[in-house]
Amino acid sequence: MRMGSIVTATNNALTSPLPELSEDSPTGYEGGLRRVILPPMGSDGYQWIMHTQELLQQGGWRIRYTYQDNAPVGREMHWSHSFIWWLLLTGKFHSVITGWPLAASVEAVAPYANTILLGLFLLASPWPIYRRLGAAPACAYVVSLVVVRLFYEFFMVGYPDHHGIVNVACFWSALFLALGGGGWVALSGSSRAFPAASTRQRAKRYFMSSGIAGGTALWVSAATVLPLFVGLGLAGCASLLLVPRRRSEEDDLVEFHPDLWRIWGLSGALTSLGFYALEYFPSHMGMRLEVNHPLYALALMAAGEMLARMGRWRAFGVRPWQGRSGFLVVPICLAGLLALPLLIKLDPERFFVVSDPFLWKLHSEHILEFKSLIDRLAGQGPAAALSVVSVILLVGVFILDFLRRREVNRVWKTSLLLLFLPGLIFTALGFWQVRWLGIAYGVWIAALPVWLAGALALSRKRPFPVWQRAVLALFFLGLLVQFPRLVLATFVETGGKSEMIAPSEAYQMAVRELAYHMKRHHQGDGDVTVLSGPTTTNWMMYYGGMKGLGTLYWENLSGLKAAAGIYAAPTAATALEQIKAKSVTDIALFSIDAFSSEYAELWRNLPEGSKPQNTFSEAVLNGKLPNWLTPLNFRMPRHFSKEWIALAEVHPDQSEADAHLARARWEGSRGKFAAAIEQFRQTVEADPGAK
Repeated sequence: MRMGSIVTATNNALTSPLPELSEDSPTGYEGGLRRVILPPMGSDGYQWIMHTQELLQQGGWRIRYTYQDNAPVGREMHWSHSFIWWLLLTGKFHSVITGWPLAASVEAVAPYANTILLGLFLLASPWPIYRRLGAAPACAYVVSLVVVRLFYEFFMVGYPDHHGIVNVACFWSALFLALGGGGWVALSGSSRAFPAASTRQRAKRYFMSSGIAGGTALWVSAATVLPLFVGLGLAGCASLLLVPRRRSEEDDLVEFHPDLWRIWGLSGALTSLGFYALEYFPSHMGMRLEVNHPLYALALMAAGEMLARMGRWRAFGVRPWQGRSGFLVVPICLAGLLALPLLIKLDPERFFVVSDPFLWKLHSEHILEFKSLIDRLAGQGPAAALSVVSVILLVGVFILDFLRRREVNRVWKTSLLLLFLPGLIFTALGFWQVRWLGIAYGVWIAALPVWLAGALALSRKRPFPVWQRAVLALFFLGLLVQFPRLVLATFVETGGKSEMIAPSEAYQMAVRELAYHMKRHHQGDGDVTVLSGPTTTNWMMYYGGMKGLGTLYWENLSGLKAAAGIYAAPTAATALEQIKAKSVTDIALFSIDAFSSEYAELWRNLPEGSKPQNTFSEAVLNGKLPNWLTPLNFRMPRHFSKEWIALAEVHPDQSEADAHLARARWEGSRGKFAAAIEQFRQTVEADPGAK
């Protein structure tokens, strides 16, 4: 249904004709316009498409600067190229098959890029789980990938973003450590420990694979995956308590190899460094700690080394600082672990822009994914709420029950602990800011097959009571029906008509129509720069191939502050001065994203919910236009009669008479002839010689 809605909305116009393909255009469509419509949750996909097309226009294989927003100078771009290169690859296939310009093909395949990734993931990922844990855990894992809503959302049609790659990398980083037994290795000829423990060689491969996945996650989104490494580090330390001081019967079957952690840290560090060089070397090196950086590689290598030395201390009594290099290595490791937080704490403005008070207030108060889970669920019915708060969270409860059981051996406990603590941290963060829940669910999905394999192994020794079997049956029933039931209900409500256009896509059609109108109105006038709310600025830039100021990305802090400063300007003269500096040609204030009070609050550092007075944006919204603004008429489709758009064109040198004349024409175009006559009268008063 989502695919049908996107395709139908994309290929149908309201009144203006859709742009045709053009080999000479940087977007693949004539006039530098774009066509593909994404649902609201996929708005970041517009930026990915624009960055990819900008890369094609600039040439080469990397893009570190964009001219789309923060007009007229642009700004740095630090998003990972992982998804950009994926869009280029899938776009190339589409271009070869269809003969379209590559830029247009990139746009065409973008809605399906992550869905293709999920398909590849579904094909490749069950095998290692089946091989280590068996058929039932592998099947449970595969099903959970598509029935846990907040995980599956990362891969839905119409959601082109890097979050899917991040989640998969985090998933593998945690799971491979668990499959590697957390450092426990089965002794030669031992089969009783399988599948909880692996052979030394296989465990080494799992730890190395976990490090590579972790390094990849750092490359894609370092700030997002920090809780994963905190959780894995804490779990690694806690698991050392399971290493016995004295030998027991189990020690004839398994042996603890703490040096595997060193392999994990080193492989993760080398992967992170390799991707850093791929992104930045040699001409874009810097101290941007919001993204992957060698200091993250150093911290990862230091963590692995310290876990290996602490494990050796626990297992063999050798203190971490003992040995020829101990007194040198341990301080270096501690410095490597502390370097990141110390630099961020000492100079956040220089090293960690995300912590800027303006940006932090913007994110926490005005972006949905930074809201708490309670805010996310507000207004939703019980069924929708249950599909968000998936029963997959109960896996954590089952693991906790496992960890307390004496009959469960230390290898199973270690493996599950490595999944439990990261999952718990991400879940706690998810209740604070809902954006973390997707990765939390990814970790719990990774924990599901490991826990299930352990439960099946335990049940063969001691069958579960009937009530516990009933609880497990209800858990799997809830897991299987929550999200699919909601999808089925939506399908029934729409009568299965996949060609219907969703209201959100229909609204995007109106925005696209407006962007086309504005761009064609300025044909031949040079760059068009629009001032609007942060979300609608992104839309107008994308559809109309124009430039903007404020967009919701930390690299664009300057553009956001510039837009907020204009909105909050106390006088029209102050606003005009700033508008000239930013080469703004048009103002478009949408009711859906007016952001008038919000920008003024941020600029003046007022509490959330304040009603700032004497702002330029409020004056525009109330129709008090200065002489240098010419109102433009654009009617929303009748389906959106309650929505409005306030449009105005900037003419810095416009006379008072010309301003009244333009407003007279505008009032007449809206059918308000009395107001038009009044404006004509004022035109004559301002310039008696006007005709």
